[in-house]
Amino acid sequence: MLEIKRLKIIAKTSAGDYGVDIPFENGLFILRVENTHGKSTCMNAIAYALGMEKSLGLADVKLPFPPSLTKEIEDEDGIEMPVISSLVLLEIGDGLGKVATIKRQILGGGAEENIAHVYPATINNFEVTIPQKLFLHREGDTTRDLGFYHWLSKFVGWDLPTVPTIDGREAPLYPAVFF
Repeated sequence: MLEIKRLKIIAKTSAGDYGVDIPFENGLFILRVENTHGKSTCMNAIAYALGMEKSLGLADVKLPFPPSLTKEIEDEDGIEMPVISSLVLLEIGDGLGKVATIKRQILGGGAEENIAHVYPATINNFEVTIPQKLFLHREGDTTRDLGFYHWLSKFVGWDLPTVPTIDGREAPLYPAVFF
C-alpha cells in the first residue's frame, strides 16, 4: 500500500526559502484553497516525486511546474526574485510502518534529470541518512536494483504485472500507466 504522508516543496531565492509543507493524515484529505494558490502544483509535485510526471499528459513539457518553481517568485510586496533552486520532498509509507522520503530536484542544486534520491527516513530526519540514488525513465527502471520503479514497487508491495515489449520480451508494467 502506498501512503502519502507529507509533501514539502521548496523554492530557494536570494531572499530565502519559499514553499509549502503539507502533512497528510490517514483517510480522505481535501486540499481547499483559492484558485491559483497551488492545488495543481501540489498534485503535480506528488506525481513528480513518484516519477509519474509523464502520466500527467505533459510528455512534451520538461517540468510540470509554474514559474514560481522554475523561474521567479513574487514576494508579499510584489517584488520578483529569481528562483535559484527548487525541489520536492515526498514522505511515503508502505502501510506497515516503514517510511521513506523521496527527493527530486526541480531546478538548480545539481539537478539530475531522471534521478530520485530515496532516504530511509521521515522528512524531519532525511538529511542525517544516506540516500539511495535511483534512476527513472530509462531502460531497466522497473527491473534493476537501482531503478526507481523497481524500488517503489518493492517498498509498497506492488506485484507489477508483466506485459510484452516491442521486441517480444516480457517486462513489468510501468507504474505511470495505472497512475
